[in-house]
Amino acid sequence: MKLFIFLIFSISSALCLVPVKEGWKLVKSPLDSPHFHDVMEKIYSNIPAAKPNVRSGRIAGGELASLGQFPHLVLLYNVDKFGDTYICGSSIISHNWLLTAGHCLHEISYTTVYAGIINRILGPAVWSREVTAASGNFIFHEEYKGVQNDIALIRLVTSIPSHPHVGNIALPRRSDASVVLDGKMATVAGFGRINDVQMQPSEHLRFMSQPIYPNSKCETVFGKVNVRDTNLCLSGANGKSTCQGDSGGPLVTEIAPGRNVLVGIVSFGAESGCTLGHPLVFTRVASYLDWIEKITGIYIYD
Repeated sequence: MKLFIFLIFSISSALCLVPVKEGWKLVKSPLDSPHFHDVMEKIYSNIPAAKPNVRSGRIAGGELASLGQFPHLVLLYNVDKFGDTYICGSSIISHNWLLTAGHCLHEISYTTVYAGIINRILGPAVWSREVTAASGNFIFHEEYKGVQNDIALIRLVTSIPSHPHVGNIALPRRSDASVVLDGKMATVAGFGRINDVQMQPSEHLRFMSQPIYPNSKCETVFGKVNVRDTNLCLSGANGKSTCQGDSGGPLVTEIAPGRNVLVGIVSFGAESGCTLGHPLVFTRVASYLDWIEKITGIYIYD
């Protein structure tokens, strides 16, 4: 079974009536972005479905998210060294740090981050700012290689402005690493394709919930070399799945009553299709707590 790393074309925005911090701006509409028309042209042109460098997608079989439902989700509009443009998801883990998949930032020249996004066409507008790779603000795990250790951090020099629809998601505690997650329902959100046929990404943020599987179920599909203890496996049954373009997005579960935690980062799935029932593979956040604390200085509770 071939692997397919989830990435996506697109861009977006939202309005927040609070003071603008240095480096941040309010984008009232995606049309305000100088990149918007270039991205839309690439999305809606005749894109060959099998072209290997096409990076697009969304949550397949998902429900529409409500405004403020996922305040931790940040959209990344990436431009790589070849000039190709696409988007990924990421999570706010503090005012100055975003957590995403390593492959989302691989060979990226710069990204524009959009916080508070719900609809990439209509808004309401979002906070946005550019972050460049040249400034050393993209930090990969030292042993990142493809789908292995597929995790990275984005440092924001100026913290994200406050807003009711923007906020961080809790990281696991060290003691959470021993919690058996198999069978727990987990939720993932993102933008992208409605199914494996339609190439256009979703206009609205969507989400879906599925049970966490034992890693053995993903091993039978992708092999033990690709699914490790540092991964997390999720059901892709009933046409509900992450899809091309959801890379880097958050997988959240209620690890204890009333305590929602970021347990996974969208990493990869089956190349044969998003809605065929194959399981989904995430980077297991609890496996990287020491690394996150070392890089960011965010205190990880025991």
